[in-house]
Amino acid sequence: MFPAGVLSLDDGLTPVALMCGDAAEGLDSLSYGTQEQLGILARLAYADLLQAAGRPTLLVFDDAVVHTDDARRDGIKRALLEATRRHQILVLTCHPAHWDDLGVKQRHLADLKAVSLEAR
Repeated sequence: MFPAGVLSLDDGLTPVALMCGDAAEGLDSLSYGTQEQLGILARLAYADLLQAAGRPTLLVFDDAVVHTDDARRDGIKRALLEATRRHQILVLTCHPAHWDDLGVKQRHLADLKAVSLEAR
């Protein structure tokens, strides 16, 4: 996503800045879309740390890239697809057309609720 960038974290692993060359950009000065993308990448990295510590986790993203342009959304999708080799990921969205190329059948929550009620 940011080939020349390095994400700076504080002691609590919270992203605080994006280093591009010698310049550091505070996260609050970045566009909301860029903040979204960095948040996703940071969560993927944190999930890798948890897995390495023997604590695998489910990642849930709820319309996580609504402020992202098409090119960067494709980059995020590549990162998510690569991460599915290591993690279980659930993507919730109100924009299913943006996610129809992930290689899995989309499920609509209304359909799942109906199936759940029928099982009772």
